[in-house]
Amino acid sequence: MDCKQFAEDMKCKMEELLPSNTKCEVITENKNVYLLLYYNQNQYYFDMKVLYRAYQNGSSTRCLLLSMIEKIKQVEMRGEYEDIIGVKLVNYNKYKQQLQHIKHEKYLDLAIVYYYIWEDREITDGEEVNINLEDALEKTIHYLGVSLNSLEDIIFSVLCEEEDDRTLEEVVTDIIYHLDTTKPMYVLTNKRKYLGAIAILYPKICQALANRMGRNLFILPSSIHEVILIPDNNTIRKEELESMVSEINRTEVLPKDYLSDSIYYYDREKESILLLDK
Repeated sequence: MDCKQFAEDMKCKMEELLPSNTKCEVITENKNVYLLLYYNQNQYYFDMKVLYRAYQNGSSTRCLLLSMIEKIKQVEMRGEYEDIIGVKLVNYNKYKQQLQHIKHEKYLDLAIVYYYIWEDREITDGEEVNINLEDALEKTIHYLGVSLNSLEDIIFSVLCEEEDDRTLEEVVTDIIYHLDTTKPMYVLTNKRKYLGAIAILYPKICQALANRMGRNLFILPSSIHEVILIPDNNTIRKEELESMVSEINRTEVLPKDYLSDSIYYYDREKESILLLDK
């Protein structure tokens, strides 16, 4: 099967998956092959040579179709939810100058920054927006979801779609129910794996995990995109964790993704996150 045949096959499969009013067309231009898709008054171009190479390298047509649909979904959602405000975590001292002009709240040695989710743009102090932290957290988890991974396997991942009428507590319960408690470390982020460190502030996430494990939690700031949760088994030395975080930040984390060298601690009795002294 050559690239043109592959494109025709993908066209037929897309027409089966999408609503009947969707139109698909294979276009050839200067030896390039594209799939043009008309959906919901929008046009989408897919470079079939790129997808064909992925297919030749072992990607299944099902995975490729899902990736195409996901791209369409992101564009459709961006148009519908372009004004949705969420929150993210950044290092306070690193962004201290920029934070003077950005809507934020200080949290320990970090800053909770308000931003437009689909534009990925911070809200400046001059913009008139009426939203508090509780509402912004709720919207962030609603539109970006939660992902809880071990360092070995994906444990559970959930995206709270608009049509999902479950409460936040029910979503958290699902996550913790599917958790393999034998793993020593867990990665907490969002469905996009982007700006997901804020997930530590999602209501009841750390509390539910700590209660399920029967232990408090060390929280390591892996980056602005994710954090690592380690159940405290009373044998872990804080100095070892500090050394590990510092080494990762120096060797593996891009400067723009840096969150902190600090170690945080979730106390399940106090139901709060603490900043451990160095």
